Parts: sequence; structure tokens; C-alpha cells
Amino acid sequence: MKLSGLRSAISEYARRFDPARISATDAVRVSEDAAAIKNIAATVEALAAARVAETDIWKRDGDRSAAHQLARTTG
Repeated sequence: MKLSGLRSAISEYARRFDPARISATDAVRVSEDAAAIKNIAATVEALAAARVAETDIWKRDGDRSAAHQLARTTG
């Protein structure tokens, strides 16, 4: 599965998620899973950003540096 597919799946899950419909025990598990997903995604983001910094691709859109490109594209 591509990362874009995971992004779509998580987006759909979040759109449909209703915390009122799960037990407190399940809420703990969901919180743990969401935190793990967030941490894994941050690692992937950092690795990809490091790869961008190794190249000059950030110049393509007129950014001053790879850091500026990352800030612009990720908010």
C-alpha cells in the first residue's frame, strides 16, 4: 500500500470516528494507536525531509532552502 492510500484510509476513519460510540477501554486503545501512528508518521516525514535536503528539488518552486520548502508544504 502506498502512503497516499494510508492517508486516505486514516482520513476516512477520522471522518467517521465517533468517540461516544466506543467504550472507555477502547478509547484508551484508540488513543494509543493514534499516538503510535502520529509518531511513525513523524519519522517518515523527517526521513523524507532529509532526503529532500540532500537534493536541489526545493529550488524548483523557488524556495530559499529545503527547510523553507518543508515549512511551506507542511504548514
